[in-house]
Amino acid sequence: MTLVTTGLLQTRKQVEMAKKQTARAKAKGKPKKARRLGRTEVKPKPMKRLVRKDIRKPPDTTETHADVQKARAEAKGSSVLKGVQELNRSSIVVAENVFQWRLLDTDVANREDHILDMANAIVDSHKPLDAILVFPVGDKFYVIDGHHRLAAYHTARWIGPIPATVFGGTLDEAYLEALRLNSRNKLSMTKDDKQNAAWRLVKLGVLSKAQIREATTVATSNVANMRRVLRKLQELERPEGAIPLAELTWKRALREDYYAPEDGGKDWDADEWKEREANKIVEALMKANIGFMLRKQPEITAMALERLDPNLPAFLMAEWLHWPENEEYIVGLIRDHLDEEAANAWTVSREPMRF
Repeated sequence: MTLVTTGLLQTRKQVEMAKKQTARAKAKGKPKKARRLGRTEVKPKPMKRLVRKDIRKPPDTTETHADVQKARAEAKGSSVLKGVQELNRSSIVVAENVFQWRLLDTDVANREDHILDMANAIVDSHKPLDAILVFPVGDKFYVIDGHHRLAAYHTARWIGPIPATVFGGTLDEAYLEALRLNSRNKLSMTKDDKQNAAWRLVKLGVLSKAQIREATTVATSNVANMRRVLRKLQELERPEGAIPLAELTWKRALREDYYAPEDGGKDWDADEWKEREANKIVEALMKANIGFMLRKQPEITAMALERLDPNLPAFLMAEWLHWPENEEYIVGLIRDHLDEEAANAWTVSREPMRF
């Protein structure tokens, strides 16, 4: 065989191989043919997973207990639905001051994870979640239990009807039912949530110490202290621009009781600014998807803070040590690592500072 003939054969083999590769590439890019129906079968695109930046929450009406009570009285003659209903999303509203018993600026990562899990379940199944519980007022329905589910519907951009059970009791009964259901919900209430819930019930003034203890698990001695703080703050003349007593959280009330002089209180703009700045940092951490790492890996978080600034952990411990709301935790820590006598001694040393 001559060199020319050999070269031609090699060239033909290369051309044939190239044709086969081209044919395979074309066949690979074409959709498969369905054997039974004889039609083109296109594989569905995988659903996009919702992430934190996709979270959408329903707007808050900012209404108070008195506002909803008044609206309910004015809508007394309207027809009231009962039992499980299918409601339009636009007719379901939120009044966090009345029915939301969790502190919205705490445990943010857990709550957002909960919302995303449910929103992705809606997207995957194309079905609604379990019925939420609502309180009827005219043509509006206030969420008693199901705030995270409603946020999941908004996040998933659900346009269908939402299953809801209409509560048939009074506003005060609905108010307490929201607390009861939140207490046994899958997403458990934090210690701060429970403390603030007890404080709200103390301000409502309709339950005994034992009843508040049963509803919130907060000790009756703490409830008694809350009543003392409430009486003291009610006697003081609040400065112009201060947070109304009805909107005051327990943590904030403790600080006012701790610092406020007996001659009429003081300006709280500095504390309000600190809270706003702290919330900005929390929001930035969550947007950067860092917040959950800080919460789930405390040992690594402690190491990271120390590397950021060797003095930072000591500064943080010194700051937290003097927060009145941390007293119960610190006493327990001293008791666990030292003894009861040391815990009592620390508590006694605090008494002159607090009262």
